[in-house]
Amino acid sequence: MKCFISGVEDVATIETTGLSYNIYFAGCTKKCKDCHNPDLWEQHPEQACDTEDVFEAYIKDAGVADYVCLLGGEPLDQYQAVCDLILKFRTIDVPVWLYTGWDVEEIKSIESGILYSFLIENCHTIKVGAYDTNYPKGDVLATSNQRFIPGQQFTV
Repeated sequence: MKCFISGVEDVATIETTGLSYNIYFAGCTKKCKDCHNPDLWEQHPEQACDTEDVFEAYIKDAGVADYVCLLGGEPLDQYQAVCDLILKFRTIDVPVWLYTGWDVEEIKSIESGILYSFLIENCHTIKVGAYDTNYPKGDVLATSNQRFIPGQQFTV
């Protein structure tokens, strides 16, 4: 399935409770004020790829990662590709974290709630909420309006 990926980070320690392989989606319709990734707002032709290629790159490069973390940009602007990748990672028992600027109600409005149910059933953890400087900085999250929603807490 076609997607737009800005890049990957093979080993990161900030986004999850362990080591993560971060996949950065290109494109964001939210465009939050003071966003720390404004360079990921636009999609460019050279960022187009297939979810199978993204998955194969993980197989080749993941190394010591405990998790995969999908972030961006806004991953859920490409929610069909996100779901495809999540299913691919589930086949090899790799827990997935998802960072989205969408709030829970926005997610529930897609496909009559099917997307939300899918994400809860297939993600380890979901970070929801847009970056909003009207809210004070959170302890772990960028602003206090954001929150983590536990999904299926399966581990390897």
